[in-house]
Amino acid sequence: MKGKLLVSKSAKQEYDQAISTRENYQDMMKKEGVSGRMDLEKQFHTLGKMEARVPAFKDQILAQAKGLALFGAIMEGIEQAGRNMQLEEQRQNFQRQKPKRRKPQHREFER
Repeated sequence: MKGKLLVSKSAKQEYDQAISTRENYQDMMKKEGVSGRMDLEKQFHTLGKMEARVPAFKDQILAQAKGLALFGAIMEGIEQAGRNMQLEEQRQNFQRQKPKRRKPQHREFER
């Protein structure tokens, strides 16, 4: 192989390209926090375990979302009831403050 690299320009270019690609992959692995082949395999194994649990996580998320929607509806109902109570209280206060009309007194005429 070494002899081929010394003689063939295309073999030298392929080799240089392969080295450059390897270095790029190593840099990307470092950026992703992968320290070596063993670490990469460990992360793949962990990822495989996590992917197997995705459907269960989705079900839990959907259940939580439904619970939150129910909670939101309950809160909206409580807020609406509070607004209705305030309106009713204001109406009652208005009725109390409204001046009462005097009823005409009917006096019987003395005969």
